[in-house]
Amino acid sequence: MSDPEQFKSDADAALKGGQFDSARDLYRAALDGRPDWAAAHNNLAMVLRQLNDPAGAELHFRAALDADPTLVSTMSNLGVLLIELKKLDEADTVLARALQGAPENPGILYNWALLAMARDQYADAANALEKSIAQNPSSAQAHCNLGISYRRLGRLEDSLSALRQALVADPALVEAHINLAAALADADDIDGALASGRQAVELDPRSAESHYNFGNALNRVPDYQQAIYHFDRAIALNSLHKEAMVNRAKAYWSLGRPSEARDTLRQILSIEPDYPAVQSNLVFKAQYDPDISRASLYAEARNWNAAHGVHPLPPRPTPANMDPGRPLRVGYLSPHLTLHPVGYFLEPVLAQHDPAQVDAICYADMRASDTQTNKLKASGVPWHQVDHLNHAALVDRIRNDEIDILIDLDGHSGPNRLPVFARRPAPIQATWAGYVGTTGLDAMDYLLTDRRQTVEQDLSFMTEQPVHMPGNYVALMPIDGAPDIGPAPSDANGFVTFGCFNNLDKINDQVIALWAKVLDAVPNSRLTLITFDLGDANVRSRIESVFAGHGIESDRLDLQGRRPRRDLLSAYNSTDIALDPFPYSGGLTTLEALWMGVPVITKRDGDRFASRHSVTHLTAVGLTDCIAEDANDYVARAVALAQNSKQRIEIRSVLRGQMRASPVCDGVAFTRALERAYRIMWQRLCAGQDPSPIDEDILRPS
Repeated sequence: MSDPEQFKSDADAALKGGQFDSARDLYRAALDGRPDWAAAHNNLAMVLRQLNDPAGAELHFRAALDADPTLVSTMSNLGVLLIELKKLDEADTVLARALQGAPENPGILYNWALLAMARDQYADAANALEKSIAQNPSSAQAHCNLGISYRRLGRLEDSLSALRQALVADPALVEAHINLAAALADADDIDGALASGRQAVELDPRSAESHYNFGNALNRVPDYQQAIYHFDRAIALNSLHKEAMVNRAKAYWSLGRPSEARDTLRQILSIEPDYPAVQSNLVFKAQYDPDISRASLYAEARNWNAAHGVHPLPPRPTPANMDPGRPLRVGYLSPHLTLHPVGYFLEPVLAQHDPAQVDAICYADMRASDTQTNKLKASGVPWHQVDHLNHAALVDRIRNDEIDILIDLDGHSGPNRLPVFARRPAPIQATWAGYVGTTGLDAMDYLLTDRRQTVEQDLSFMTEQPVHMPGNYVALMPIDGAPDIGPAPSDANGFVTFGCFNNLDKINDQVIALWAKVLDAVPNSRLTLITFDLGDANVRSRIESVFAGHGIESDRLDLQGRRPRRDLLSAYNSTDIALDPFPYSGGLTTLEALWMGVPVITKRDGDRFASRHSVTHLTAVGLTDCIAEDANDYVARAVALAQNSKQRIEIRSVLRGQMRASPVCDGVAFTRALERAYRIMWQRLCAGQDPSPIDEDILRPS
């Protein structure tokens, strides 16, 4: 038999029956007789894709188009293959030709959307998918990808709707269940995320993505042991699944297993050394470790710069208008413009900026928004959603916006955009608020801090020039809707209740040992800890065990998981004295305690920026008697305050008013000082001077 028509007919039947080896041989036989047969080349290319021969598939798709340049379906198929081969520019050319030939074809529109998604151009992807679905509303995969694109654009409700529509079209579409679980987690619907994640695992237990997303949902419960199990399954199915490793490390940190967390992060770096977020995580977590020295912390930050900075350092962009007195374009970049310390600390600044001095822009690097996001937007500052932009695209956006001063609000906390700052998109760059420590970046010019937060000994361990803000390194709006301050709980209880509502990462074994001494010295006293991780029974058991090792039984501990902010503030009405952790001190948590009339005991002998948040805040509100010099003094001051009910009652009665009148709540004064700092940075640039320290005295009003 040598009839090409018969060979192709048999090949088509074999292809339809999934007999790919036979189909390949038969199509080749057909092409031996008719080498320019476009349809046979196209179908052979489809078979070779199934047989994992992308090079062969590309060759035959192109041969089909050489034989018949009008085959838009072949162009579309070739475009998808080129996307998979990461040849995005070639895919663009081919798919553009296909769209020109059939602009309403739903399949071609769908493939064009795949290209846009591969380029992180989710607005373009959503537009193409909407058009594709209008022509073919039953495509489950199109609805699924539309849901993914909406989620990346921060359109969470639209994302949920599209993903649910995908599951109406195909209830067994695992990818839709996976992405619905992720979107529900973004919406804080943890039960829904668990249900969708579990269903994805049941539908396809061999899917690494199913296990990964289910693990993510379990991390949000929290149930860290089960989360680790599913992350391990994801990694077993895909040994290069770096995201599963990152979130497994997060679970290990929360379970108090830091060595395993670090090992996991280093495993990722062995696979992909160019992973700045992972190395940032190591830098950030080192801040919590009391056994790591200030010099070692600095070395970790400098290692990040060596690995992920740009070498040589790019030159500063030259602004078109170097007028030293003109309004300055200041960009604030963060993924935390939400119910987060960054969101709270930025609020008074955006509300008070003088437009004659600062033309501010917010770069929102997050998908989900909340009530605090809405408050920030209400300031009227231009708001740019940038979470869908990769680092290079964001650099271009900032340069095109002609930003004069770019403010990093996150440092090495995660997620962050330090790789953007390393590319130096703005002529002046500074870090502030969310990290308050050196980034280690050659490209970061200034660190906004204060004289208590950054001391003389720190200057050798920072790449930035310090800007010593007068009063405090942040300001806080009075907390709307906070509960009234109740009476001292010890009056009703007959015993003193200590409390700490900080992140559990801050509560290391040395902290627990010192707190146990406080509890031991104050008979019948109790300690309340409230934080997200304590929602996990294994975490609670570990904390109880460490306290028990110091003679403090569990009946003196009240360990609680996540609570809404108002409920958390209300819990201070059951707290007499707050205890500050170390070496990573409380920031916003300390300010919330003070707002609720609860004094905070801290110590000033820490060897890092993060050690002195509370020292700054207590100084600003005039509560310096609560600042201890060292660990022994910490115990002595906590015990003395516990024994002096008259003093505690007096503090409770005046502290909110005292705080309201302090620099902490003076957003106007803080913002004017901040604007003066910006002006000095700018004037130095205009004068050709290098960045240098800015002292608090010249930032105060004259």
